[in-house]
Amino acid sequence: MFSAERVLEVLALVPNAVVDGGWGVDALVGEQTREHDDLDVVVALDEFDVIVRSLSALGFELSLDERPTRVVARDPTGHVDLHLVSPSDFGMVQLLPDGRQFTYVLDDTVGTIGGEDVRCLSPSMQVLTHCGYEPDANDHADMAAVAAQSGESLPPPYASADGAFDLRPVALEDVAAVCAVRRRSWIAAYTGLMPQGVIDAIDLGVSWMNWTTWVRVPPTADTRFTAAGPPGGVCGFSVISACRDEGAADDVGEVRLLYADPTAWDRGVGSALLRHAVDTLRSTGFDELRLWTLRDNGRARAFYERMGWTPDGAEQVSDHPQGSYVETRYRLVGS
Repeated sequence: MFSAERVLEVLALVPNAVVDGGWGVDALVGEQTREHDDLDVVVALDEFDVIVRSLSALGFELSLDERPTRVVARDPTGHVDLHLVSPSDFGMVQLLPDGRQFTYVLDDTVGTIGGEDVRCLSPSMQVLTHCGYEPDANDHADMAAVAAQSGESLPPPYASADGAFDLRPVALEDVAAVCAVRRRSWIAAYTGLMPQGVIDAIDLGVSWMNWTTWVRVPPTADTRFTAAGPPGGVCGFSVISACRDEGAADDVGEVRLLYADPTAWDRGVGSALLRHAVDTLRSTGFDELRLWTLRDNGRARAFYERMGWTPDGAEQVSDHPQGSYVETRYRLVGS
């Protein structure tokens, strides 16, 4: 097993490392919650040679080289998994083997291992790094520990979409879960309907930074963010505001975004969010309401039509560096 003492030995020789993974969770909690057979750390790719020499001095040998994504060094006690990152405009980015990327936001979060302070990922980054794969029992335990320690909300599959849910304003502790739900929804709903590169380009770290800014300082006074989920969880969300269409009258409102996690489909989450969005827009003086949805998304279009919305014939092309897709507009007029 990879002990706390061994962790501190590694960190003493790799002082710029940021602890990730299970030991990163335990650092946040301030105590060891389970046994570990490895140590995950985020390190700079351009420091790779120095780090390898340092680990070699501790008896570690390279067992896997997947640069520029990761490198694994192993000794009889376990292994060190080096997540390699490089500077970008938004943070420290890791290039993934399939061509996607993940941006780590490395702040001044400090935790405790073996009674010593260590740099570790923030609770939000822990949530994001635990998304995008099928979690095991240790992952579920780690996310439960992060949520209990920090109040961070969890997305499915860590939070269940079964049973009762409430609607609440999105708070900072919801943002990571919102980002995960949006990506999960895009993958499930849009695969095969828009260029795959557009979906693959979603970077959860960058999404988190953008959404955190939106929650702290909404872009307009009438922008509203609503999360749906059980206490401590997010399984859907919506964003509403005045309509952004060119030439739209002052009394036209817009449902800008509405997503439910795939595990929450057909469970009333989307309809509850949409009814709440309509009621909120109406109560703030908007009469005509609009929304845009992917033209080829028959499931979403059928949902909106069941809820009383009508396509008005307008279309727009959304351009993206990885491709373009067509959206169609829906309207809801009067009560």
